[in-house]
Amino acid sequence: LGNSGKTVFLTSLIDHLKNHGQGTTPLVLTSAKQGETVQITHFEEIKEKHGFEKFPFAENRRKLAEKADWPEKTEDVYEFGCRFKRRDWSRDVRLRFLDMPGERIQDFEMRDRDYGQWSDFCLELWGQDAESRGLVQGYLKLLDSQSADVGEDGILRAYKVLLGRFYLGYRAFITPSYYLLDGDGATIPDVGDPEGWADFRFSGRKKGEEFAPLPAHVRAQQPELCKKFSERYDTYKETVPEKIFRKFAGCHRLIILVDIPTTLAASTARYNDQVETLESILKACRAGKRWLAIKLLDIVVPYFKLPGISRLALVATK
Repeated sequence: LGNSGKTVFLTSLIDHLKNHGQGTTPLVLTSAKQGETVQITHFEEIKEKHGFEKFPFAENRRKLAEKADWPEKTEDVYEFGCRFKRRDWSRDVRLRFLDMPGERIQDFEMRDRDYGQWSDFCLELWGQDAESRGLVQGYLKLLDSQSADVGEDGILRAYKVLLGRFYLGYRAFITPSYYLLDGDGATIPDVGDPEGWADFRFSGRKKGEEFAPLPAHVRAQQPELCKKFSERYDTYKETVPEKIFRKFAGCHRLIILVDIPTTLAASTARYNDQVETLESILKACRAGKRWLAIKLLDIVVPYFKLPGISRLALVATK
């Protein structure tokens, strides 16, 4: 999830695999006998060809080990491929790691929902606690005002101001995620306020492609605006969450990193957001009969992999 230390975790994991047996702490692998250390040799990087940028392992390691500095935040979907041998297996192990910004996970709620369903879901979620209801109330009053000067631009600006207030309130569910992290990797600056951020942040991929959730009665009252937002929503859904999800669904293992201290320090609203996010991820893991088939095949024929996640780990890194 967002701000949970994924970059440092993955950099450390790859470094441990690469330098295993060279003075590092021995790896304890689940298939090894109790108390037995499994030796890893012949580690090599593999160039992947799946359309994503390569995970900047060397640069991240240099910052951590040589400059005592934190790596750059994950700004895009990255992948890293490697191959190595382990003493207790007769064949090579090939791994492909897929790293994605935690912010993009919030857009997974768009899957299996059309624009109207997504709008209702967002407004219902944000109405679960008093603090969020207070913030959303101003946005809803604007939509109900029927003022002549409240058009598309006014609604979009009001929604972006609302997202900015959610951000200051440590809400985790902020969507579209491009408001937090745009396509160029730019994030919300450390200075400023929601009114100022609304001038240059977008609730969509860019200006002219923005959309905002509308209640059912407003969608009925303003069908043209609803149609415009719906078309933009469909385009965003296909180019952002669906594109990432297609790669996500092809993974066999999933490690979810969670920022526990921030969740405990924040309000109940952030906890509710995290619960919804985790439920969304679990739904994406090919639940039901297909998950059972994947799991059984993973046990019986461990070298043969069907697309789909068969194992999941939750990691608290802080």
